[in-house]
Amino acid sequence: MPQSLDSEKSSLSRAGTVPACSDNLKVEHHEIGHDTIPKLVRDVVSFEDDPELPTAQECMEWGVLNLTLNVSNITSSVITQPFFVQVIMFSGFVITMWILVPIAHFGKMWGSPTFSVMSNGLYTHNGSSYPFTSLLLPDGQLNQTRYEEVGLAYAGAQYLWDIFFAYAAFISSFVWMVLFAGPQVSAAVKAAWTGTRVHQDPLSKLMEHYPEISIKQFAILFCSAFTTILVIVLHGHIYLPPFTFFVALGIGAVTTLPMSIVYAISGYSVSVGYFNELVYGYMLQVPGSSRHPLGQLAYRIISGNVWYDAQMLIQDQKIGHYMHIPPQAVLISQLFGTALGLAVNYATMLWVVETKLDYLREIKVDPNGQWIGQDLKTHNTAGIQYALVGPHNIWKKTRCNGHYIANPRNIA
Repeated sequence: MPQSLDSEKSSLSRAGTVPACSDNLKVEHHEIGHDTIPKLVRDVVSFEDDPELPTAQECMEWGVLNLTLNVSNITSSVITQPFFVQVIMFSGFVITMWILVPIAHFGKMWGSPTFSVMSNGLYTHNGSSYPFTSLLLPDGQLNQTRYEEVGLAYAGAQYLWDIFFAYAAFISSFVWMVLFAGPQVSAAVKAAWTGTRVHQDPLSKLMEHYPEISIKQFAILFCSAFTTILVIVLHGHIYLPPFTFFVALGIGAVTTLPMSIVYAISGYSVSVGYFNELVYGYMLQVPGSSRHPLGQLAYRIISGNVWYDAQMLIQDQKIGHYMHIPPQAVLISQLFGTALGLAVNYATMLWVVETKLDYLREIKVDPNGQWIGQDLKTHNTAGIQYALVGPHNIWKKTRCNGHYIANPRNIA
């Protein structure tokens, strides 16, 4: 059974229970039998010249044989996280990369090898690149006729796993906050309302002598950023419907508290992008809303950065707290770094586009594997999924063999 991005259909496809209702659904599919796992082991340890076995480069991408003594390559924030978080993350890595991915690759399941199990791109039913540019009309709407001709888009198994766990992690953050962090949140809200301090340790008492950042200062920063982005949105340069801008800010504000608590305890930053994009896709049902993928990316950046920028603000303030640096001095250094970073990042972006664009467009292959544009491809895939086609098409139902199932013509 091919692996599509269709929510209901993809979940059924993993169980191998989706009825075949389309001529497009002809990708080879294998169930896990009693002899599958032993065969996988034989394939892995075999030294025969099998073209389906992974190359050394693919093994490195799986995290196998990827060893280095170069200190510049050993850079990961995981070393700053609590041990229990490191154990959980490593366990997830082992289960995904060393167990599920090889099973999918060697067992030819979940659409593999027609759809590369680790790819974050989109494919047609025969494994060719999905021609999304032909689906976009000049006014930013979906060319429904062309979409019916091209058919649904398919993705690799790991990309679908990422979506599932991103949804689960987002919702579970709110549930965890309510069930386990309720008393701490209540105490913090009460302290902020009464003007008292929750922490009375010696360091906190020492920092009381420094003036806090006032509400007025925060309001000035917010209004400056709000006005600038609103003007850009109203001019239509980023294909973002104006009303979605306000929704993005609202969802970002609601998301900040639970995500901040999780980050403060674990050092792990929960991804909020997929859920934000899902909400955005449904809002595009409003007539006249542009379905250009760039609008989805703009929405993701605005809504997500409400939380991510708050995370960086809190993180730097915490460092300043431990180093006895006044909060206002930390804020000034943040503003200086942001202003300097704008110029540096923009210059870097121009250099990358000028010299590495062929690599990012996959016209050329970088022999070092550094310029592969994985983040760009992921954002493009999400833009097609949630904006151009939209969740209303993703989870549209059709009658097949007497049952209603997710429409097999649609992207998911």
